[in-house]
Amino acid sequence: MNFVKEEGSMDLGDTVLDNIFLREYMPQADGNFVKVYLLAYGYAMHKEENKNHGSIAKTLGILESDVHRAWDYWEDQGIIRKVWPGEDQEGPDYRVEFINLKELYIKNVYQTSTSNTKFASLTSSLSDPLIADLLAKGDYFFRRPLSYQEKRDLASWVVDYNMPPQMIEEAIRYTTEVQNKYSIRYLERVVQNWASDGIRSPEALEENQGKYNKDYYRYRKVMAAMGLKNKPLSDQDLKEVNSWFKDLGFSMEMVLEACSRSINTNNPSVAYIRGVLRSWYNKGIFTLEDIEKKDLKPREKVVSSQRPKTGNKFHNFSQSSSDFSPEDLEKMAKKRSQNYGKLKDEP
Repeated sequence: MNFVKEEGSMDLGDTVLDNIFLREYMPQADGNFVKVYLLAYGYAMHKEENKNHGSIAKTLGILESDVHRAWDYWEDQGIIRKVWPGEDQEGPDYRVEFINLKELYIKNVYQTSTSNTKFASLTSSLSDPLIADLLAKGDYFFRRPLSYQEKRDLASWVVDYNMPPQMIEEAIRYTTEVQNKYSIRYLERVVQNWASDGIRSPEALEENQGKYNKDYYRYRKVMAAMGLKNKPLSDQDLKEVNSWFKDLGFSMEMVLEACSRSINTNNPSVAYIRGVLRSWYNKGIFTLEDIEKKDLKPREKVVSSQRPKTGNKFHNFSQSSSDFSPEDLEKMAKKRSQNYGKLKDEP
């Protein structure tokens, strides 16, 4: 052969990318997610072998877990699909298939009249303040602005699964805060499971809490009783609250009774309730009847009113501090401080 073209040793080729990606999907996506998509798309276009999630992470200088988060995001956007080698549909060993964006666009534009009617009804439902609040909470818990498609999915579940917006919000909280999952598809599976089990109210969820995450839902009920329902989840608070049940042996009835005593405090907290329960634990108080019998607060009032007056400005408290509730100790400390101030002013 007289004519031979030298094969270059460097990759100076071209990668053709659909403008649909640049205009519709790239602007709202995280920068690293875009890098992962583009690099892997180039690998796919040029049929490069021996490339995987780890090599992408190394090339981009990011964690491999961030690569998987990127694929979760693009899967939620509907422009890639994960394919596992066997029946197991979980784990990091999956390949990524890029969906043809032109075909996807055509399918989305030329919808049937039935789907157009459904879309119109969902659009009008966005005027519902409960759904509007749900979409705002979605942005908050996912730590990023949700795409239009993702928000449309959330709103559609109210109709598709007959699920109240507040329960979808609870599913979002559970998925992100407890399961540490930020995938719309994973969230949808949670909502599907609740719907199939007939869980459409906080009460029904409480009845089935053992089936999902008993510790978490027990914690949520306690925080709601303290008026801290929307406080971000803290691992330390979660462990502390559940120790009241597991280590101290208190029932939900007793813990909620302790929570009711924080209503008049300026800053109700887990630490305050812990003080109340520790005091009851030391006194052997484990039922509501025990509070009436063993709590010294009513007795303290009677004894102090009958005690004869003495010339001494201070009282000698022979009882152990563990015999008094946190409220009693605080009042006694303030009273002693006031009496000490009066004593200093006397000639």
